[in-house]
Amino acid sequence: MRRSKAQGGLFYGSIGFDDRLYLYQSLLPGRPLSTILWGLSADQRAASAVPVFSALKDLWGLPRPGYVGGFNRRGRGALGGFSEPPLPPGEVERRGTPSQYPIDMWWPTMSDFYDYVRQNYLRKGGDPAHWDTEVEPGLDRDAEPVFVHCDIAARNLLFDDDLRLTGIIDFNPVGWYPLEVQWLLLCDELDNCREQGRVEETFLEALVAAVADRLTSSARHAATFWWRGLNGSRLPPAYKRGTMGEA
Repeated sequence: MRRSKAQGGLFYGSIGFDDRLYLYQSLLPGRPLSTILWGLSADQRAASAVPVFSALKDLWGLPRPGYVGGFNRRGRGALGGFSEPPLPPGEVERRGTPSQYPIDMWWPTMSDFYDYVRQNYLRKGGDPAHWDTEVEPGLDRDAEPVFVHCDIAARNLLFDDDLRLTGIIDFNPVGWYPLEVQWLLLCDELDNCREQGRVEETFLEALVAAVADRLTSSARHAATFWWRGLNGSRLPPAYKRGTMGEA
């Protein structure tokens, strides 16, 4: 059994037991941010990203499990249960599990993960010379993965009436990935928000910018291309409009 203690804030510890992960957080009464944003000013909407970013940093600081890849949650709804470990890539392929977004897969090292992404990138029509010149220089193959909540959205963030973050829900899927995955998932959520005319745009712009600041420009540039090898698209459309933390 592995125990860890978070630095404070929402998340105050985790336990790894029998290849399962239990994550503990201080979940207090609150409402989804998506139901609150309508009554806030633009400045308040942007400010609500600050405690969310702080909570994400706590998650990124959780102990690494010794691999890169996903954890599919099993158990009692969004507020409870446990997570089970993913399958080796060979076992996923043997079972015929779709790998459009490989949340059920794991790789021993970050370098193995990027090799898989490169293979998919080339399979989907990517240019190997482009990978070598535009993508590879931005990869940190020795980096440690971070814990990524793959559905950070206003509907999954609980706030009280004083605009304090009281909980994060819907930990499915999650996994240990490069930090760029968190950034690009938030980019996707921002783009969906704009297409659907939702009120979260200002909040998400602030959160995307905060995460982008944790990455080098070369890492962001590379990620917009290796993303194609991970989930089938070259980059979120919103990125093309210059709102993803780029100059």
